[in-house]
Amino acid sequence: MAEASQRVINSPEEKHSSHTVYHECFGNTVKNGRFDEIQDEISDEFFRALDYLQREKDIEYLRLYAQSLKENSDNKKNCRICDIIEEINSENSGDIELIMQDLRSLAREYEIEYNKRKKDVMAHKGIDFHPSASNDHPLCSTLASHVANQADVHILIDAHEVGKKISSLVFITGDYDDIVKKKDAILPLLNISRIQGIFSF
Repeated sequence: MAEASQRVINSPEEKHSSHTVYHECFGNTVKNGRFDEIQDEISDEFFRALDYLQREKDIEYLRLYAQSLKENSDNKKNCRICDIIEEINSENSGDIELIMQDLRSLAREYEIEYNKRKKDVMAHKGIDFHPSASNDHPLCSTLASHVANQADVHILIDAHEVGKKISSLVFITGDYDDIVKKKDAILPLLNISRIQGIFSF
């Protein structure tokens, strides 16, 4: 998902979003956004992997455990650094000290890159953020009959309002179950030209 999102952000096409999406990503005064939650999850994975190696000195168990999580689709989100563990183990021929050194270095690089990307997006670089539509928008109940998640309903309505000003607007989303799979029912209701899954961008 991160690589696909980066492709969208780096695209030369005009990019539009709304304050609803902005607050969902970066949070507000009440709660953290998803951007920070994912960063915390990945940082925690680095910490737990390093802590385990420091105590047990057993890369093979850690590698197999990470692989088992990756192969179980329900747990993919719980092992975001599986491929990293596999790669640095191969590069360092199982040398624990070198593996730990690389993990620490990658954890620092990740945090630096995360902060840079967050700063760029929060500064609205390359993205035009539009005001959120009202919560009592006439389309709310109609869209809610197709889309269960209320936040997704509001994001679609925001896109609908932007589409009134921007011709041929394409709605890019990573929500396959609630939006992409239901696009045939949703699209005729909205002022957008196409709904596209982020992985096909």
